Amino acid sequence: MQIETIKRWHWCVIGAIVGCAVAAVSIWAGPEEKPSTETVHHPEFESHLLYGGFQGYKVLNIRNIRLHPYLEAKNPSLDNKLVQTDYITYEYDLYKPLRNGNYEERLNRVGQLIPFQKAANKGGSVLGKDVTQLTARQYLEKLGEYMKKLEATKYPKMTALKWNKRFIEEPKTAFAVYGGGGVVLIGIIWPTILNLLMGAGLGREVKEKLMDISKYKGKSEPAKAKAEVTEDDMDRLAALEAQLEASLREGAHERVPTATVATVEAPVKKLIGGSAATEHALPAPGKDKDFGADQGDYYPTEVHGKKK
Repeated sequence: MQIETIKRWHWCVIGAIVGCAVAAVSIWAGPEEKPSTETVHHPEFESHLLYGGFQGYKVLNIRNIRLHPYLEAKNPSLDNKLVQTDYITYEYDLYKPLRNGNYEERLNRVGQLIPFQKAANKGGSVLGKDVTQLTARQYLEKLGEYMKKLEATKYPKMTALKWNKRFIEEPKTAFAVYGGGGVVLIGIIWPTILNLLMGAGLGREVKEKLMDISKYKGKSEPAKAKAEVTEDDMDRLAALEAQLEASLREGAHERVPTATVATVEAPVKKLIGGSAATEHALPAPGKDKDFGADQGDYYPTEVHGKKK
């Protein structure tokens, strides 16, 4: 099949299928995890935001705080059962302290905070309660409300909590975005470019496809049964031939040759005067005949009645 013969709505269907396939793979694979990703806990994350460091490490330039919708993790309150939960990632620059008082720079670190996980011997949350029972979204909302009440003068290294949600990682949004993008790219833009190339003479000439009538088969009439000649038919035929032959023999006769009859011209009689002449004389003129016609006659006829 030539690519030029594919219709636009076919391309739209193909684009939707490809987009949904990409969305399914993206959800299954999850977000890309960088090699510098480290697991952090609630106290460590709060210390990065409020104090700019944790246990002697200096943290600067906290950025790109994101809420991801799905992750498989163990929940201690459910006997470490694997559940689907949201989680938090953010990027920061980490400086490790040295003995001479300086810091060793480590750039572009990625912290990953997963709910229900509570670090041992690292203090509690500034919220003053067990935050491991909260989802990642609930935790960020409560932590943001708490930080708004703090005085900036007491926390000079505090970083404002600004976060965004990764809607593209949710199944409904992913299928809608990737599926719609596939329709736009493959179903609309690509056929338009293909038509422009064909209009410029770069494509093959599209031949009109004739109707294939081979798939339409008429109903075949039932074959007539051939007449079979039986022995009775042969006997009747032989009897009929014998009867015809006998009738021909009875009506046959020999042809008699016809004699030629000579035509003799009779002598022409001569006219003889006298009595002979009188014999052949014309009859004496008689009375005139009377002819009449009735109303129903087309021609006059002789009147046989007596005249009065």
